[in-house]
Amino acid sequence: MDKVSSKQNAVFKELVSSLSDNSSKMAIAHGATVIKDLIKIQQPRTLIVRESFDLASSPLVTSILQTRFPGPVTRLTFSDTLFDELDPFGVPDLIAAFEKPTCPAWNPAETTTEPTLLLATQNPSNLGACLRSAAAFGFKNVVTLKEAAAPFHSKVIRSSMGAVFSLNIRRGPSIKELSSLNVPIIALDLHGESIRNFHFPEIPIFLIGEEGAGIPMQNSFTRLTIPMSSGIDSLNAAVSCSILLYEWSSRKTGMS
Repeated sequence: MDKVSSKQNAVFKELVSSLSDNSSKMAIAHGATVIKDLIKIQQPRTLIVRESFDLASSPLVTSILQTRFPGPVTRLTFSDTLFDELDPFGVPDLIAAFEKPTCPAWNPAETTTEPTLLLATQNPSNLGACLRSAAAFGFKNVVTLKEAAAPFHSKVIRSSMGAVFSLNIRRGPSIKELSSLNVPIIALDLHGESIRNFHFPEIPIFLIGEEGAGIPMQNSFTRLTIPMSSGIDSLNAAVSCSILLYEWSSRKTGMS
């Protein structure tokens, strides 16, 4: 593999730009544990190894680097200094760059046949955790609203463990515009019917609101709340999302 130590390298410059530019066509994944599953879903364009990393100590990284893909893949070794500039997580081994999937606009008519998850989650790590739960509990259709973090942000990719690439991601309107769409949305809210007693529709449209702001009061959604012990007034958005999707999935499939 070619070794790169100059900041003028074209691949380095493109990837640095991609980390801060949501309009970039590249998505970056960090760490062999994430990348090993991601390459089963999508072919990388570039694989980059940290120069100081001992390949002999990691059959996993070696296996990833030796994987044969249908198309060309650039394999490079970056100096630790360059690698660190591309790595906000402190991973010891591997970075991969992928072509970012397109996210078409959401058509609410699609929600008549498949369960759909609407997300206004601003924190990238929380958004990634919600996406991982969506994949785990059968929600292939996900709509990221205008308030949400960019779905292919590197922190989203990492916290979703690459699951974001397995979902049908659509771009949605602002959470404030949902009421005008005339679709039956079920929103998690601090003030609503207990999730324990709710009869879920077979094909729901669930909404997880913004952290802090929650669900706009003027919106006429069906509102559900997750009962909690006294002294705790709210749950993390990703935790709430997981509980909601598990409840729906377990009742649909008969899991206990």
